[in-house]
Amino acid sequence: MTRKKIHTKEEAADSMKELVLNQLNNTSADDELLALLEEWMQSHPEDREAFDRLKDPAKLRQQLIRLRRSENSTHTSFRNMMRRIEPAPQRIPTIAWYLSGAAAAAVIFFLVFRDIRGVVHTPVPTPVAQVRDIPPGSNRAILTLSNGSSVTLSSQASLNLSQGAARLTSQPGGLLAYESKGSANEPVLYNTVSTPRACQYVLQLSDGTKVWLDAASSLRYPVNFTGSTREVELTGQAYFAVAHRSQTFIVHAGGMSIHDLGTEFNVNAYADEGARVRMTLVAGSVRVVSEGKGKVLIPGQQADALPGSLTITAPEDTREATAWRDGLFYFKSQDLHEQLRAVARWYDVDVRYEGNIDFTQRIIGNAPRNENLSHLIHMINLVGIHCKLVDRTIVIMP
Repeated sequence: MTRKKIHTKEEAADSMKELVLNQLNNTSADDELLALLEEWMQSHPEDREAFDRLKDPAKLRQQLIRLRRSENSTHTSFRNMMRRIEPAPQRIPTIAWYLSGAAAAAVIFFLVFRDIRGVVHTPVPTPVAQVRDIPPGSNRAILTLSNGSSVTLSSQASLNLSQGAARLTSQPGGLLAYESKGSANEPVLYNTVSTPRACQYVLQLSDGTKVWLDAASSLRYPVNFTGSTREVELTGQAYFAVAHRSQTFIVHAGGMSIHDLGTEFNVNAYADEGARVRMTLVAGSVRVVSEGKGKVLIPGQQADALPGSLTITAPEDTREATAWRDGLFYFKSQDLHEQLRAVARWYDVDVRYEGNIDFTQRIIGNAPRNENLSHLIHMINLVGIHCKLVDRTIVIMP
């Protein structure tokens, strides 16, 4: 993948964070990224000093110790990262993937951004509420059959039944698979898979198309595809890896239809995101139709459909739309409301804003979705957004 030139302090901080984390995890340096950062620092010499401090393990450790004392935390992820940086005579265990990609990323980004932007120089208190922690979401869904009866799907539940011209089986790890029995004389039957809040699930349709359903989402589809098209209906969010067939695959989501023959894309059509439907293309090509207007997209492009408009953009980082499928929150350019709505859906909690909140601020960084909510709240406080958990509500404070 070709890297793009660095244009802002924020992009510089993100690049520094990535290079420092590569160093901490003994990953080979990204020469292209290093060259782009070097070009940036030629015209921004004040940022070179910050980068040099972070590249030096001893200086980085000193900064982390100061941050650790200022926030009075004993968080396990922080202690593990400190042990990773501290030289030791014995072999150092490999750091967990989620720590290098999430907890460490948040802390490193905080230090970088503080140094090159002067964002925070005083201790940031971490509000603590004595409440029961909230676990992350799980692999669970409700399957509604053509006769209206429903079946609960989970990672452990076993299922083996027939629906018209298809056989349904559930597989370990949270996968519902359809296998076509090849009969074209059977009537077309429809099933629906729905995920409650704090749940996700994966299904494989009878044509081989794989669909990852995020929390609070549903997909309605025929158990066997016949005719010239393969059409499904989505609410919420899903990632599609469409099997190549001569029949066009069509996703209907809100006011948008996505027409495809075989590719990968993400669709966000949550009702609480207003009237907007967003499609992000990862591979292949698709034709997006909204209110009679159609446009063809190429990989890396994104389509936003609103009443009366269809807008095509090319975001710098499509991971913001797709990282959930890989088990990550990936926060970068979304506004604070949208970021916290994603958190609320995954943990099945509410969000409340108290006082005079600066809504120009946002969370920047990534975090694993398989951690308890307290872990994410800790990371959000580290990057300067004050919040706490009260019962089942995340409270955002000035």
